[in-house]
Formats: sequence, structure tokens, C-alpha cells
Amino acid sequence: MSTMPILSPALADLIAQLGTGLSQNARLLTLTPSLPSERPDNFVVERMSGFESVNAAFQLTVDVLSVSTQLAMDTVLGAPLTLRLLQADGSYRAWHGYVTQADWLGSDGGVARYRLQLESFLAFLAMREDSYIFQDKDVLGIVTELLAEYPQAHVRFDVTQPLPIRAISTQYRETDWDFLQRILAQDGLNYRIEHDQSAASSSSDASLQALHTLVIFDGQATVADMPGGRALRFAGVRASDSTDAIDGFASLSQIRPTQVATSSWLPSTVVAPAGEASRDSSSALPSLAQYVDMGEQHFADTSHAATWADQQLLALAFDASLVSGQGAVRSLAPGFGFDLTGHDGFAAGANQFTLVSVRHEAVNNLGAGFQRGVGLADAEDGTYRNQFTAAPATTMLMPSASRRLPRPAVLGAQSALVVGLPDAVTTSTRDHQLRIQFHWQRGVLPNMGGLMDTGNSVDTTGHAPGNDQSGTWVRVAEVLAGENWGSVFTPRIGSEVLVDFIGGDIDRPVVTASLYNGVDTPPFAAGVDGGLDHAGVVSGWHSQNFSGDGFNQWLVDDAASELQMQLMSSTANSALNLGWLRSRVPASALRGTARGLGLEARTDAWGQLRGNAGAWLTTAQRSQSGASVTSTQLDVSEAADQLAAAASLNQTLRDAAVAQSAQVSDAALKSVPDLQLKLQPKADTAAAKALRFDAATVGLDSDASLNAATSQSMLLFAQGNLSWTTQGDSHWAAQHTVSVNSGDATTLFTHDGGMHVIAANAPVSLAAHTDAMEVFADQAINVTSTNNAILVEAQQKIVLQAGQSAIVLEGGNITFTCPGTFSVKGVAHQFSGGARDVASLGALPNEFAHIFDQKLRLVYPNTEIAIANHPYRITASTGEIIEGTTDDDGYTIRILTKGEATLDIEILETMTENTIGDVNV
Repeated sequence: MSTMPILSPALADLIAQLGTGLSQNARLLTLTPSLPSERPDNFVVERMSGFESVNAAFQLTVDVLSVSTQLAMDTVLGAPLTLRLLQADGSYRAWHGYVTQADWLGSDGGVARYRLQLESFLAFLAMREDSYIFQDKDVLGIVTELLAEYPQAHVRFDVTQPLPIRAISTQYRETDWDFLQRILAQDGLNYRIEHDQSAASSSSDASLQALHTLVIFDGQATVADMPGGRALRFAGVRASDSTDAIDGFASLSQIRPTQVATSSWLPSTVVAPAGEASRDSSSALPSLAQYVDMGEQHFADTSHAATWADQQLLALAFDASLVSGQGAVRSLAPGFGFDLTGHDGFAAGANQFTLVSVRHEAVNNLGAGFQRGVGLADAEDGTYRNQFTAAPATTMLMPSASRRLPRPAVLGAQSALVVGLPDAVTTSTRDHQLRIQFHWQRGVLPNMGGLMDTGNSVDTTGHAPGNDQSGTWVRVAEVLAGENWGSVFTPRIGSEVLVDFIGGDIDRPVVTASLYNGVDTPPFAAGVDGGLDHAGVVSGWHSQNFSGDGFNQWLVDDAASELQMQLMSSTANSALNLGWLRSRVPASALRGTARGLGLEARTDAWGQLRGNAGAWLTTAQRSQSGASVTSTQLDVSEAADQLAAAASLNQTLRDAAVAQSAQVSDAALKSVPDLQLKLQPKADTAAAKALRFDAATVGLDSDASLNAATSQSMLLFAQGNLSWTTQGDSHWAAQHTVSVNSGDATTLFTHDGGMHVIAANAPVSLAAHTDAMEVFADQAINVTSTNNAILVEAQQKIVLQAGQSAIVLEGGNITFTCPGTFSVKGVAHQFSGGARDVASLGALPNEFAHIFDQKLRLVYPNTEIAIANHPYRITASTGEIIEGTTDDDGYTIRILTKGEATLDIEILETMTENTIGDVNV
């Protein structure tokens, strides 16, 4: 604060003549307030200084005098004021601004001095700091939404080129002003403040306020002529001149980069769109290239990258091509074009420029007496001067090159919640992306405890919808990732995730992990407050299905000397347990009671072990070597030795059987050596031995016992041959029936020890159905019936022969033949006369595994009365003839053939020569 000097009697008389106020009439500088006051001219401008520029906000500092010595500063702040500058042609040039700072500099007597700072509405943007996500908008859309909250804002767009639409543009911990400058610069857009001059030419006492407008334009926009005329004189400044002039003008040349190259990674197409731009340079200079890495997803394609590189090169050229000047041209306004006339160094065609910035300095014409009275004797009364920069008209206006570099980095990671479709468990894309909502997002459905108030009277929805409309699709980082390989975890809606930012870019979030919290507690929870008997030796992975009633888990128990690993699915309680087996509770770290040691695979549903190249289950031991064993995977040496022994035994017994004229199956015996060959590896190399057998083979091998048992049925089937060999004894037992069937031949052979066929409580039956039966013995044959008769029956003839003696029973005759004496001894013998009858023999089954069969029934015509016990003859088209007698129900025996055959039946007459007439079959 400065101290006002004591007013002299002359100054006191001057103030008294002015009455209660200080008049602004005919002043170089005037200020029109819109404060409630009895008089509109509370302030008289003493002096002003200010700066305005393209791509910068303007600021004016105005020192004023007022007869109000106790003016409350808070009533001035935010008030719109118009500062007018009297021009050479008598018109006024206006600046419109809002008071952003007001200082009381001091007072004495009836006059006080104040310093007011005027700025555009953009100054208000610097007062608000926000974190907000703008979705699916280009820069113009973002600016429109951002400025909608400011009723003072007027904006106009003069953009000729299309702008990219970005999925998200995040304002994070930035003021609206910093964010606005950043997003404009990244797309090469300029801005300037234009002041409404429509009321500026009227009297300085007019109460109208000159409006200002934010104009956003690109480098291709048309540059308008300087207000008041495009031609500006280069000449000395004299008070007698009727027009303003520029009296200082200088150009500056400097070295700048000659090439710009850039690229950005685009993961959606797995490419890095790149672009470059260059200009001709002096041959004496090396190539001055500037490479700018723009991070991720900054360019949609190469043309976008090339456009950015070209804009960056233009921005560098713009920064290096500015000229500077000074003078007293009061109409200079940034962003407008002018022609410099009267300068020998800039001929026509090279004298066109665009004003970039201007700094104003002016002192009001208060009169020498007044200035001395208030201590301003050193100020030049009624003067205006400026300093400015301009760019050649051939140079495209661009934001500063430094502003166009990537946005400020975000320090550290953040946490967020996963969001998605309503009532869904998870919402993701094919490319493993999901939606998240940060805790600082505000809106209708923020994260629990967040702010619903958007802080914006225009935008009542905010940017926290709490669903799949939040932000953009965010990639999920994995430990492993590649083309159809890697790990995959999809965080579910409502879960908390850790979010990092690629290159520190707030617009490039990536989910790096999931987090536990007070609600989402971890599975296998233990620790000091877990209530268990260990500090956390159980770890692993546990998931739940979408309904929450099923799970999958991988559990690792690292307890000392009791290691276990479990792979489990709750479906059918299916699990694979390795190591020390204990009772487990799903998702719990509780170590239950011990159940065993080793390997356990179990399920309540079906189980299958499949090996396309073979499988081998063995108890043969191998010495451990590190985390493996000393042998190869398919080392079956013990089983191979057993097979060799079996092959030797088979061959020995086979030779013995053949020597005794017993039939053998060489095909079945060949199964063992065939298996020996199949167990050989494909090639005689260590790698081949470890990989697979010569053929797909399944083997069971045990050093001790091998048990296969079931409470139901067991099936053993071989489409080829079956070889059953035991080097010891074989015992077959069946509680009911043992049935051995063969489609061809059956041989029972014992090399030593004999053979016993015993039926303890039922008959023994030996039958040859279609051929002869032979019983051979090297010595005697004993046929003994202990409790009943011995019955020998034949349909045609029975021959009992010993040496040259024989008894022949044939038809009705019995013939005795002998070379010696025939003796019949007995008390009485009665020989009946000759007779004949048909032997009644039971039908024998056919030995062939026939495919076709037929059984016939004979009945009397037009009745269902069976023709029982009647002889018949059936002739098959195969040539086979079958004779027999119908049973009590009139049925013949069942006729079996290996193929299709026609049957002819002949009804034979009985011995009584009775005719039965027609017969129904």
C-alpha cells in the first residue's frame, strides 16, 4: 500500500470543482463499471498495462482513481467492466473483462487509488479443478460440454478440418483452464479472445458492456484483417500524426528441427501407426530430426499420425519464425492480419503478417496539474505504447510445440470397481477388455460412498453411471499372453481391481490385478487373525460359477513335511490329490484329518484314462533323481521279462501238446510275442523310448498282487486273440455256471498230472453232434456206474469188440462173432422172436454258431391239436437231412444253418400203417 500525498490547496479546489466525482469525459482511457452507484463514473483511469495473445488469456491491469475512499473490494470482484481506449480517428477500442483482483493502494483526502485486474471468463476456468471423463467426443464436443457450466462463456468455432473422436478424454486433477489448453493443443487448435466493438465507438460514458468471445480455430482458418484497416505504417511516432504507426520492427532467424517423426501403438490391430514430416534445410546443417513417442492409441491410422507430425513441424517453424515490433498502433489485436508499409526491409509480398501477441502500456490524460497533485509528475500525460510479436502470413498459426507433447503423467496406480451390464456377473469383450469405474467418478450411481453431486448445474447425470456405459473398454493385463495362448482372468462386476496407466497416460488405463478388501475376502484365508493353527501355508486359486453354488480350485499346501496339491471341481466332487492327503473344506485353509499319502483321483461321475499312443500302469519302483526318476517314462523292463517267460512257457507246452496230437492255436500263442514287439519304442533312441510304444498298448504291471474285482459283471473281450498264461497254477471258480464256448475247436491238454471231469451232483455230458466221438486210452478204459445202469444207445448199430470177437446190435438182429468157442451161461434164457422199433434219441444241438434257425410245429388240419410223437424227415436245401419225432406239443427240433436255406418236411407213416391225412405246419 502506498501513502497518498497531502492535497495542496490548488488540488483541493480542483476536486471541489469536480463535485462528488471524477469525470471521464474526453479521456484517453475510460472505464465503464456495472456497479450499483449513484454515478456511473466512480472510477477514472490513471493508467493501464496489459497483455493479450493467440493461445493465451488476456490480462489488463488498470490503476484507477475514485472519490469513494472506502469502496468494499468484495463488491468489485467478478464485476464486468469495459476499458476503452480512444483511437486516432476518435473512435474507441474496447476490452471487456471481469475483475479478478482488486487492490486498494491508498487514499488521502477525497481521492483513493485502486488497482483492478481485468481478465476474460477463462480466468474462472482456472478456479475450478476437476476429475472427469469425457466419452466418445471430439475436442469441440468436449469444449462445448466443459463451457456449458459457465454462463459468461461465449464461444465460436472456426475449424475447417475434421477432428478425431476419442473414446475417453480424461481431465484428471486439472483445472478446467489447464485441461482446455491441453486438449486444444493436442489437435493443433488455436484460440483467441475477440472483443465486441459494436458499442465501443459510442461515448465513453455509455453503460453498455463490450462482450468478448472465445474463438477456436485451426491453422487453415482464414485470417481476418486487423480492425481499423490492414495497412499499418512503419514510421516515427509524432504527436501531430493523424494515424498511428509502428516505429520498431525486427525479425529473428534461428535453427529449428527439420524433421518430425512419431508413432503410437494400436493394440486393437496390433500395429504402430507412424507418420513423419520434413522440410528443406541448409546443406550446412545435419538432419535435425525430432522423434516423439505418443504412447498408446493416440493415432487411429498412419494418416492421423502424419497429420500430427506435420502440425508439430509447423509448430516448431512457428516458434522460430516470430518477428517483434513496437509502436503506438492502438488497434492491434492478436489473431488478425496486417500489411507493414513503409519498411525498406519488407517489400510488397513479404510484408504480410499475423499478429500473435501484444503488450499495451497507456497513461490517461488527466492533466498536468492533477498528475502532480496525486504524485504522478513522472508519467507522460495521454500516451499509449505497445510491444508485439507477429508471424509471417506464410507461417501457419499453431500452438506452441511444447504444449502438443503427451499429456502429464499420472503418478502411480489406482484402484477401481468393475462395472457392466445390469444383472450380469461379468461384461467383457472378445479382446479381454472390461469396464471400470474409478472412485473419484461422480454421477447418478457412483461407487459406494461416492458423490452423486456432479458439481455442475448443467450436467446433472455426471460420469459415474455404474454400468457398462462407464468410461471405455479397458484391457486386462495377464502374466502370459499371446496368439491363442496365455493366462486369462476376467474380474467380475463389483470386484475391486488395480489399474495402472500405460506411459502414465490417464486416458490409457489397464487392469493389472484384482484386489481383496473388507467385503471381498480371500479364499484360503489364514494368517494371524485367521483362527487356524497355521500362519498361511495354504495358497492357490479358487473360482466360483456365476450362480455362486459351484467352484473350481487349485490348492497348494506347503506345510512342513506334509506337502499337498489338489486340483478340484465341485461338479461331481471331482478331484486329483497329490502328496499328503487331508480332508478339505472348499475355499478354506483348514487342514483337516490325514487320509493317506500319494495320489488320489476321484469323482462321483464317470472316469476315463485315455492315451492315444498307449498307457501303462505299474507298481515297479524306480530310483528318484531330483524331481524325476532315473529311467524313462515307458521303461517296462519288468513287464518285458514277464512276457518273455510267458512266451517260453507257452512254446514249451505247445510243443508237448503237438507231440501228443493235441490241437493248439498258434494264432493265440502268437499274442505274447506280438505284444513284446509292440512294447518296443519306435526308434532305438533315448528320446523315442521316452515318447511312445511301437503301437498303442495298455498295460497293467504289478510287482506284487493285481486285483480286479466288481460286485457286478466283468467283461473281458478281445476282437483278436486272447492268451492267458500263468507260470504257477490257475484257479477258476463260479458259484453257478462256467461256460466255455468256441466257434471252431476246443482242446484240453495236460502235460502231466492227468485230467479230471467231475460233476458232484449232476450228470456229465459229452456229445458230438454231427460227427463221431472217440475215446482213446493207451491202457484200459473203465466205465463204472456205482448206483445205476450203464446205457449204450445207437440209432442203427452198436458194436462191442475185443480182439477178433464182437457183438453187433443192428436193427432187429444181435450177431455174435468169435474165432473160438461161444459160450452162454445162465440158469434160463428166453430169446424172443424178431421185432423192430425206432430208437428214441434226444435231439442234440448243433456245434456251429449258426446265424439262421427255424422250429416247426405240426397240427391237425383246421385245428390247433398238436400231432405229438410222430416221425418226420426234414431236408434242407444245403443237402442236410434231419429225421426225428415231434415232441408232446407237436414241435420238431430247431433247425440251425449257417446261411439262408429252404426246408422241406416229410411226414412219415407210423409202424401201424395208419394215415393221418393232411397236416398243417
